[in-house]
Amino acid sequence: MKRILTSLLVFSSMATVAAPSLQSVQLYKQSIDTPYGNITFPRDYELRYRGQEAELFPLEKALRAFYGDKTATVESLDFSSISLILQKKWWIGDTPEDKKMWRMRKYFCKNWKADNRDVNNIKNKYCHYLKVHKVSRFQTLEEEINDYLDKKSKYSEQEANLITQKIMNKKFSYESDRDKKERLVDYNSGRYQDFPSDVLFSTIFQQNAMIYGDTILVLNRNDNRSLDLSYFNGATNGRWGKAADAGEYITPGYIQSSEINGIYLRKRMEYPDKLRNQVRLGTYKIQKDTPIEFAFFKYVDKGETYVLVFDGKRGSSNAYCMTRKNYVFKHCSWAEPMFTDGLDLKLIGNQPLGKVHNYVPNLIAVLTLNEVGKISDRPDHIINKFKYYSSESLDVSLKNSLGIGEDSPLKTIQNFKMQKNGKDHKINIFYTKE
Repeated sequence: MKRILTSLLVFSSMATVAAPSLQSVQLYKQSIDTPYGNITFPRDYELRYRGQEAELFPLEKALRAFYGDKTATVESLDFSSISLILQKKWWIGDTPEDKKMWRMRKYFCKNWKADNRDVNNIKNKYCHYLKVHKVSRFQTLEEEINDYLDKKSKYSEQEANLITQKIMNKKFSYESDRDKKERLVDYNSGRYQDFPSDVLFSTIFQQNAMIYGDTILVLNRNDNRSLDLSYFNGATNGRWGKAADAGEYITPGYIQSSEINGIYLRKRMEYPDKLRNQVRLGTYKIQKDTPIEFAFFKYVDKGETYVLVFDGKRGSSNAYCMTRKNYVFKHCSWAEPMFTDGLDLKLIGNQPLGKVHNYVPNLIAVLTLNEVGKISDRPDHIINKFKYYSSESLDVSLKNSLGIGEDSPLKTIQNFKMQKNGKDHKINIFYTKE
């Protein structure tokens, strides 16, 4: 009974806490002159994109986000670290995942110390970040986390994620607008952090997002939370990053499941595992040359949520870019995002969004979420809205020879389980060609 009450308190307390936002340091609408013409700030494109490794945000998690699971968030390093602490997974030392965890501790804790001969001895551990960052005038992150662990020794992943959302909300709410601007936004402040651990980057350019991961998340625009970092600095101090406009946005803390609208899956190429090894960006240049294998999009019709599954073909040719506007799906083109300067890769100065073509993607299937034992009617009213259908198999492994990457989308769909309203649900697949 105590465990149930604790869970209920955790879940109910989240409902009234607003997600962190950078709206208070946003610029008013204005235009700026660039070498490529006059551009109005802030940009108001409908979609943004974020590259991820499949291990960090797989199809299964995207499906949960599409169907309303509020715990299926895209996590900053801060978020993941706090959630793992609450799950009692942070200081593990005897599993194959320990190397990855050690890297997370190193980057998050800054001056983490531990006796390598006894990595599980809590007395040898010190996390500077938790002790100096605050959620209120009198409460550090460490003290806030310990308050929750005093109520319950270990939380499930879903419980921990909801608590972490609340902690991140408090942390950003306590930080002043001036500090946010100097630390996260203004390149010229002197305190600017190039890759802060408590924000997430996305971009309006699909080709830029692809540099950072085979899996591309398609995000709804949310100007109430995010900030156009590139244009802020272009408008205030004439700076566009090191070499060019990367179309970068930053979102504080985490990206909510409601902001996730689609996911593009690509086959993992034969490059090193960036999660566990230091890999130069030059080694990852191959990523932007990988075509889309499958695209999944959330689609809401008359209050019902469906998931549309497209193949990655434009006719019989490979497609590298897809877009959506007002639920109209089309292919698009793009330019090479980078050029080689000696051994370095640099962004091209004029980043085109990519011309939208009148090529409609090929629809493979429509997915519905149903209570176990029940099947909804075939959604022909959705299927009939599309002109081109595909018989492409979803039972294709997208992993490379090392076993890294997304598994078979079909197996993920078939094994998918989710609780809604206290009842178990599963996905039903309705193929367009039967």
